[in-house]
Amino acid sequence: MGVGHKISETLISIDGLVAGGRGVGRETGRVWFVRGALPGDRVWARPERIRPRFVEATRVRFEQRSPLRRSSPCSYQASCGGCPWMPLAEDVQRDWKGRLVADALTRIAGIEAPVIEPVEQPSDPLGYRNRIEFSAGAGPDGKPAIGLWGRTDEARALIDIPACPLQGAAANALLESVRRVIERRPEVGRRFLDEGPFRILIRSASSGRRLVGLWGDKHPFPCAKEIAEDLVREKDAPDTIVVLRARPGQRGGVRTEILHGSPTIRERLGEFEFELPPASFMQVNPAGGEALIDLVRRFAGNVRDQRILDLYGGVGVFGLHLARRGARRVAICDADREAIDAGRRTARSAGLANVNHVHQTVQSYLGSKRKTEDLVLANPPRSGFGRGVAAGILALEPSRVIVVSCDPPTLARDLRPFLTAGYRVERVVPVDLFPQSHHVETVVLLTRSG
Repeated sequence: MGVGHKISETLISIDGLVAGGRGVGRETGRVWFVRGALPGDRVWARPERIRPRFVEATRVRFEQRSPLRRSSPCSYQASCGGCPWMPLAEDVQRDWKGRLVADALTRIAGIEAPVIEPVEQPSDPLGYRNRIEFSAGAGPDGKPAIGLWGRTDEARALIDIPACPLQGAAANALLESVRRVIERRPEVGRRFLDEGPFRILIRSASSGRRLVGLWGDKHPFPCAKEIAEDLVREKDAPDTIVVLRARPGQRGGVRTEILHGSPTIRERLGEFEFELPPASFMQVNPAGGEALIDLVRRFAGNVRDQRILDLYGGVGVFGLHLARRGARRVAICDADREAIDAGRRTARSAGLANVNHVHQTVQSYLGSKRKTEDLVLANPPRSGFGRGVAAGILALEPSRVIVVSCDPPTLARDLRPFLTAGYRVERVVPVDLFPQSHHVETVVLLTRSG
């Protein structure tokens, strides 16, 4: 059957899950990856993309539902798309996340029978997020919607969501206030339809303060100042309101206009407090962030008098904790200037003279380094290290490397050069940082043989 051959809706028995969250089954001589399907389901699937060996498809309807399915704790889950694994119990979710990590390390990195430690569960399965970006634009019915991107039977669509169970009650109350204020201004809804989508950021800081960001990409957020004036009079009013404009293709560098409250937001993670710009990244699952810090500290062991490099370090959460434990020096490198500046302020206020924050891309920084390192930490983006990064780390001859990765296949590709160079995988711990989704964070310790 050729690539161009049309395949109609097909009945697929789902027997597993793959990275990316789709269910997997086999039919018509191909592997089928089916969105919205879970192990044990028999579903009618509509092809989206047909290749010689596989088909990417979407579930159309059930022939038989999996016995693993439960009643979802969110009424919007079926259409929203943000929590594709929510119909599975959390222990089943974690089991599959561990399998995805093991499969990637075996199939891509070539590690035979990798020893994967139990998946850690650092937070409650709901209400764990301190930040969500909602979209505002045209819903599938042609009316203004504020919600998240999911799917109707026909296509991708913006699903209107009054409350999201992944964020806490205070954040949902704030979202309701924003919605109420916007609904009182019909002209804003019309501009959502004509100029959208826009973004609405709801952020809850560890200090208890709450922030609303009105985010425009192609167009400025409509009536932002008027919305802010109305919002501060609401019962559930935010402490800070900002207008945000992104710079396309650039990490960090979001332009911020303060409409109400403080120009920074205070976040605490581990032993340190950070004064951050409103749009800056910080771990969206605080309990998960604490778990990652603990794992990095345990994997690093005794770092007294050691030279440490923290790559893709952001504000330097990992590096700062190791600096406080007696490292000789810690260099923290990241391409986001705002994150680097925030980290410098924190290190200065903590009296850590052994820390150097470097605003530079990891590739260019490694290309300029000549000194060896005792320990290299790397927390790359979902896309992984990028060209030349693994070779740059190997040139520093660290005795240990700790990789924190948010994507199992990318992690496996990033590890291969180290295995070829004689490094050994000592420990692999997956962390369920994002319950209800297919995402899994993994912390890996590599040691140099000999």
